[in-house]
Amino acid sequence: MDNRYSLKCDGHIYVTLSWDGRFIFCLDNDMLRMEEIIAAVEKRTRMKFKDIRRENSNDQDWDGLRFQTGFKKASEWLQPQEV
Repeated sequence: MDNRYSLKCDGHIYVTLSWDGRFIFCLDNDMLRMEEIIAAVEKRTRMKFKDIRRENSNDQDWDGLRFQTGFKKASEWLQPQEV
């Protein structure tokens, strides 16, 4: 597992992937559902989305993201991460 990858969620919309502090890409949850964002991140990193370190570990930042089945709270889909 490469722990140099990190994810950040801004504004309950933008999911940013970085590696070793360097920007890789930012995906917009208004344009893509979370299933598509998760697939893109996992394809790029070859890691499970939930295993990638989150820069903002507050799960509230991950609340309200749009999935195919509707909007979800982080507690419904994102396992807590140990700090």
